[in-house]
Amino acid sequence: MFQAEKAENWNAVGLNGVHCVISLIDALLVKYSGIRSVGASHMAAVELMNSLEVSTLKELGQKVQLAKRVIAKKNLVEYEDRDFSKGEALALLSRVQRFHDWAVAQF
Repeated sequence: MFQAEKAENWNAVGLNGVHCVISLIDALLVKYSGIRSVGASHMAAVELMNSLEVSTLKELGQKVQLAKRVIAKKNLVEYEDRDFSKGEALALLSRVQRFHDWAVAQF
């Protein structure tokens, strides 16, 4: 994601950011529940994360909303007939970085 930012490849920033959040959600699910989402919808993984009953996951509700905002951009960056803009990419990068920092602190 950061290499794509340096190269000003905004579509790659967006796509790599979305996949980063999806991978982090999978890691959290495995750690705290022993499961990994295998559904076709990545939002289903977010809902599984939201259902974790772990008091040690601080700010879970806020981070679920943050993950939803990032994953909602997946269709835009992958399937729409336009390029992801620099502004969109940088905003997404910031959200991904916040989610990443929080998720890594949970391990």
